[in-house]
Amino acid sequence: EFAGAAERLTDALIVNPYDLDALAVALYEAVVMDPEEQTRRMSRLRRTVGRLDVHTWARQNLEAIEG
Repeated sequence: EFAGAAERLTDALIVNPYDLDALAVALYEAVVMDPEEQTRRMSRLRRTVGRLDVHTWARQNLEAIEG
């Protein structure tokens, strides 16, 4: 939740690492999630990470600074 990637990695189970109850719920959800949904989510996450690499991040930030 605090790494800055949550807004981009929308298929991830986003959780506050300091909220132990929410963390337990998210872990449970991950364990009981349908394997096909796990595969779909992971596939989309991998595509997102592959597309939004460090070079994309740097370019977007420099463009934002330049206005």
